[in-house]
Amino acid sequence: MSMKTIRVSSYADPKTKRSGGHLPAFWKNYGPCLIAPAAASALLLIVYWVYHLFPFARYIFAWGDMTQQSIPLLLDFKNILSGQFDLFLNTANAGGMSFWGVFLFFLSSPFSFLVALIDSKDIYLFSNLLVLMKMAACAFTASLFFHKQFPRLTISQYSALAVMYAFCGYAMFYYQNLVWLDMLCVFPLLLLGLCRLIQKGKIGLYTVMLTATVAINYYLSYMVILFLILSMGVYVFWACEKDRRKKTVALFGFSSLIAALLSAVCWLPSFLQYTQSARTTGILESLAGSKLFTSVSTTFPVILCTASVMAIIPMVFLSRIYRKRTVQALFCSYVLLLIPVVLEPINKMWHTGSYQAFPVRYGYITVMLGLCLTAMFLSRGNDAQRLAHPKVKTSPSILLIVSFHIAALACVGVLLLVFKQDQVSSYVGRLWMSTESFLYFLLFAGLAALVYFMFYLLYHNLMVSRRVFSVILCCAVACESFFCSSVFIGSGARFTWSYDNALDLGYHTKTDDLFRTKLNRKYFDVNLVGALGYNSLSHYTSLTDEDYLFTMKKLGYSAYWMEVGSNGGTLLTDMLLANRYVITKNLDTDVPDDDKLYRGLVYCIVENDSVTSFGTTFQSDDIAALETLPTGSRMELQQYLSDLFYDCGKIVQSYEPEKRINLVQTTTDGNTNLKRIVNTRDGYLQYTIPVKGTQTLYFDCFDQTTTALKEAINDSFDVSVNDVRVESGYPTQKNNGLLNLGTFTDETVKVEVKVRKNMTARSFGLFGVKDNVLQKANEKKLPTTLTRSGNTISGTATAKQDDEYLFLPMTYDTGYTATVNGKEAEIYPVLDAFFALKLQKGENTIALRYVPRGFQTGLFLSALGVVCFIFALWALRKNWVRKLRCLYRPIYGIFAVLVGLVFLAIYILPMVIWFLGKFGGSL
Repeated sequence: MSMKTIRVSSYADPKTKRSGGHLPAFWKNYGPCLIAPAAASALLLIVYWVYHLFPFARYIFAWGDMTQQSIPLLLDFKNILSGQFDLFLNTANAGGMSFWGVFLFFLSSPFSFLVALIDSKDIYLFSNLLVLMKMAACAFTASLFFHKQFPRLTISQYSALAVMYAFCGYAMFYYQNLVWLDMLCVFPLLLLGLCRLIQKGKIGLYTVMLTATVAINYYLSYMVILFLILSMGVYVFWACEKDRRKKTVALFGFSSLIAALLSAVCWLPSFLQYTQSARTTGILESLAGSKLFTSVSTTFPVILCTASVMAIIPMVFLSRIYRKRTVQALFCSYVLLLIPVVLEPINKMWHTGSYQAFPVRYGYITVMLGLCLTAMFLSRGNDAQRLAHPKVKTSPSILLIVSFHIAALACVGVLLLVFKQDQVSSYVGRLWMSTESFLYFLLFAGLAALVYFMFYLLYHNLMVSRRVFSVILCCAVACESFFCSSVFIGSGARFTWSYDNALDLGYHTKTDDLFRTKLNRKYFDVNLVGALGYNSLSHYTSLTDEDYLFTMKKLGYSAYWMEVGSNGGTLLTDMLLANRYVITKNLDTDVPDDDKLYRGLVYCIVENDSVTSFGTTFQSDDIAALETLPTGSRMELQQYLSDLFYDCGKIVQSYEPEKRINLVQTTTDGNTNLKRIVNTRDGYLQYTIPVKGTQTLYFDCFDQTTTALKEAINDSFDVSVNDVRVESGYPTQKNNGLLNLGTFTDETVKVEVKVRKNMTARSFGLFGVKDNVLQKANEKKLPTTLTRSGNTISGTATAKQDDEYLFLPMTYDTGYTATVNGKEAEIYPVLDAFFALKLQKGENTIALRYVPRGFQTGLFLSALGVVCFIFALWALRKNWVRKLRCLYRPIYGIFAVLVGLVFLAIYILPMVIWFLGKFGGSL
């Protein structure tokens, strides 16, 4: 794919950089490119003002992944920049994980470093400015692309196209993933580099921008690479001159390979981390079980936000620019990018086989190709205007018609925003557009497409002058951009009060130890715990380790999808996992204010004195047998862990219901089945529990280790203790760990469980844990003393015997290396997700160091890439490329096979697999 250009003379004499009031040549060439970002900023600031968004008020539009991931992770990065946490070993997330992959998935942007300049409590307000700056940057790079690649466009025309690009559906729908806007920003420069490679044989810009693309987000760069292969194949085999094909392919291959080497330090460790995550799915199963068509009500508006790219389709044929092979190649690439918007199996393959939401993550590429077609059409129209004789003038009647259509478009947009704002903006907060919302949006987008089509038709037929056309084009773009940003940005406006109370909790515990902070309940997004400056078990990204997520569910902590919460568990698991500090609401705790570590307006932090050390010693004759947790209920696992680490006898007491009302309870293959006798009435389990000593009671309902957003057992129970409701709809997304019913001493407790539906669970029941027995056993343990510095954990641990190990409650990863008493020590994986070190009798000096898997190999490859890149630039300058002609033919053949395989894998096989999955059984 390429766009041939007709070069024009420079704006100024290159020999005269400054003279008598003339601007420098550089400013004349590139200064006009600042008009688009200025216009985009002005439009977005108007939306901010209308919807009382910061900086005009304290409202923000952050929601979804921006509040759950992007903003908390930005705070994590701020903590890393300040030296509180490490970029490699980050103990603020998931019990200790590599933040290198997280950074490259969510934060790899120059804009992220600005977080070092702001106060943590202003981070949510700052997110408004980040979106503004990134969209302005998108407008600038797009303007630069159109200016350089289509020199026959006027300033107003390429500025309008750049603003269209900045306000495209990809930005409107997916801005909550902040770093995705950087992909939108970089792509025009990558495309410009590709055009320079094709037209001039220069590889520098293309190689640098492809490297930057992979570094910004290696997952989204997969889609960019697919596009590059397919579009380059279309161009080379259809539009490129035969005598240039092999050389062009060779330069493309060499520069792409160099970019892969340069970015290896980014994609290799990140990819290895991704393979361990719970996000990986079976591609064949996903394709076979998919629908034929996408959710068009959500996918199509991503393209329709830039209605011009639909209006240009008929104009390609009416204006006859399709006769040029370069236009044909570009149009073919555009169609290839429109197909997955409609067909679900192909769409899934563009997303590596599956996706949970955000179903058009390549949408900015589709829009850019449509805008390139528009630029080609406008360039031809400008040529016709220049050649027209007499000079084209706009009649008053035509001016009245176009003014009426602009006014109609603006009125429809305003009426929808005033009277149907809630309906048309259903996507905000839900990630999917309702049918009603789609129809209202289609009303505006369809009208906008008709308006653009009419303008283009008038311009093609020389019925409006270039100046008038440029003005009305800018007016249409302003209307469209304001409407779309009002729907998808302004509609998300909300006050920051709830976030202000959460941020008030930051940095109130010691930072020189490894003890963790947990949530009593899920009061706010789980990633905020670590973002507040605390070590934490909580984490939610696409890189959440699968073994860790499933293990935490088994241990009784709340988790779903890719999110692991720190709420749930028992005193025993909190001791093992070093959860010393607890964030709770002031209304949810009986701890006196004087005993609270910190008290805020809504939340407070209390300390659990039973947690005395990070790391626990234990004895084992067969450490390999402890690599996995035993099967069984969560109650049985509590007793198993107590026997392994504390050996204090039976600390778990199971209780059976005293009465079952309208309910039959059976057990099948270890699963508990509850069935209501009269299905239209609720069932009840009533417990009368004579507590002896001190016990904490827990209610449990758990079935599968899964990443499902919602499980069949959800919303099964309402639980009351002594006639006080403690939980409704348990289990829920927010609370599916062990349900703490309270701590009681020598008293009778009545528990009533209302059964709202029939259900089957692998782990079910009510039990108590003898806290006082457990605490006494813990006091006999010799405490460990461990601290973290950078990516190293060091300290001492004492063993009473030679067969003792130190259990470290950190997520197991092969990136760890360890020494015990100065000698290299083997790291043993234990209990599904953690690890242990072998100790010697007496005091042991321990050092643990972490480097992400693949980082050192990736660093070497990147260094090699730098050498290759420098050599390639030097060789091209010396015209050594002629000496490599012998490689042109095999490279050309390899590329042809690659293009065929990619087309087969992305467009043909998914449809075959879908067909077999749908109809294979009946054939």
